[in-house]
Amino acid sequence: MGSPAPGWYDDPDHAGMLRYWDGTRWANNWAPSQQPATMPPPNNYPDAAAGWWADPQDPTYVRWWNGRQWTASRQSRANLQRLKGRGRSRTVLIGTLMILLILAILVIATA
Repeated sequence: MGSPAPGWYDDPDHAGMLRYWDGTRWANNWAPSQQPATMPPPNNYPDAAAGWWADPQDPTYVRWWNGRQWTASRQSRANLQRLKGRGRSRTVLIGTLMILLILAILVIATA
C-alpha cells in the first residue's frame, strides 16, 4: 500500500485544522478545516466572475471568489470601500498633474 496522495488532511494534533501532506511528509502548512470552497458560489451562480463578493458566512465582509472557488482572502466591506476610494483619489491626482504639466509646457512653448 502506497502513501496517501498529496493534499489537505485533518490534523490529528490540532482539532479543527487541516495540514498539507506533500506525498512524502507533512508540510508546515495549516488551514482551518472549514474551507471556503464548501460555500456556495456568489448568488448561487457557479460561473460568477472572479472578484470580491459578499461573504456567504458574514455579509458584513467580502470574500474573494477566484472564478472557481472561494479563497481565504476576506475583508470588511468598509475597508474595501476605503481602498477603492484611495485608488480613485490617486487617479484624479495623477490626471490633474498631467494637465498642469501640459499647460506648463504650452505656456513655456508660447513665451
